[in-house]
Amino acid sequence: MTGIVTAYTMGAPVGWQVWELGQGEELADLAASKAADGPEAQARVREAVLGLEAACAGLKSVVVGGLWFPDRSTGLSTAVARLELLTTADGSEAQYDTYLATAQAYRAQRGVKVFDRAVAPVTIDAGPAFVEITVLAERRGGLFSRSAEPVPVETHVQYSIFPPGSSNVLQLALVTTQSDLLDALGEAGRAMAASLTLTVEPGPR
Repeated sequence: MTGIVTAYTMGAPVGWQVWELGQGEELADLAASKAADGPEAQARVREAVLGLEAACAGLKSVVVGGLWFPDRSTGLSTAVARLELLTTADGSEAQYDTYLATAQAYRAQRGVKVFDRAVAPVTIDAGPAFVEITVLAERRGGLFSRSAEPVPVETHVQYSIFPPGSSNVLQLALVTTQSDLLDALGEAGRAMAASLTLTVEPGPR
């Protein structure tokens, strides 16, 4: 019988606030007091927590949200994290090799320019996993476009984790638009993935 993930915990690196989605409104004040100093900075933290909570409200598979507040004096968030709990369509065991092959065959969607991308297997306690690192930006305008707006470049770090014997895949995605934070984002992703602890129980018959 294929198992399912029934419980999970994930740690938060220094500077990050991480919470189970649905609890953001309840925990916003606590997050603000932990992440920032002074009323203006704490107000920014609360706004960011509630904003991410609202953005994820309709995404039932996304179970954990996180924000990085590296500067306590400003309370500005520079990166976001989401932990998504996916289930195979037929309830069968999730196949690592299939997901890895799909990731390796990645093609950017139309209108997106990929500057760099790498996929690599990794070892963590929660199960077999691989990490994808992608640096990309949307293409703007056509041949005669004169838009002076800067094109935001995003760095994505995503871990796909396969609990043994489970129909679930956990995908931990971290994103920043700060071009100098690739190494720091990678370190945060490694720490979060390594901290995952899961409970897998038999699924319904």
